[in-house]
Amino acid sequence: MDKKYYKGEEVEVIKKIDDNFSLIKIGKYMQEQGDNYLEPPYSYEYNDYREVRDEELSNTIINVFEKYEQDEKKLKEKYNEMKIGLEKEHKKQKEEYDNIIKKFKDKCDSNYSIKIQPLEERIKEDDNRIKDIRLVSLFGNTKGDLQWRINQYRDGSGSWDSVAFFETEEEAALIAKELIEKIILEKGSYYPYSNIKELNEKYNFKSAIINACIKEKKEKIKEIY
Repeated sequence: MDKKYYKGEEVEVIKKIDDNFSLIKIGKYMQEQGDNYLEPPYSYEYNDYREVRDEELSNTIINVFEKYEQDEKKLKEKYNEMKIGLEKEHKKQKEEYDNIIKKFKDKCDSNYSIKIQPLEERIKEDDNRIKDIRLVSLFGNTKGDLQWRINQYRDGSGSWDSVAFFETEEEAALIAKELIEKIILEKGSYYPYSNIKELNEKYNFKSAIINACIKEKKEKIKEIY
């Protein structure tokens, strides 16, 4: 009788079940400790009977391992394809996000007062009579100019603010610093003074541009008073 191998182990084919399946016996030696650790361990044979597809049986052990290698290679190729696809999708999403942030920066000017707030706090409606959330909308045009806005009230009425969303407060502070520096360089000043002073004290921007602007504002305030 020809030897048969299943997953690298020699097995005995007991009988054919049908055209596709066979019943096999896998002999295994098991080792167990005696009733106490003073007795030596003893071994006994354990037979595992199972039904398997005939295509899973091999005449040589080498063919079994070759199949494993082929399967492993296919799995690695599939994994690499998925990894490349996920990296492309991540890159695409990052580019879209960066584009929104860039346009948010470009639209900010000296008329804006910059705030950094948790989302759940920012979207609460500014109305003592009704407790609800503000309307949050994404505006855009055919040129890909996208911008998030939060309205004053839940129905979209009242004034609105341009907003950008970040995963962490640190990321938001970094963008705020860049916005303030941009406005100072373009406009020569930043309004209101209390806003830039408050943000700088809280997040310690360590910016020569911002520090110089604050110093200049302080001097002007001294002159007025």
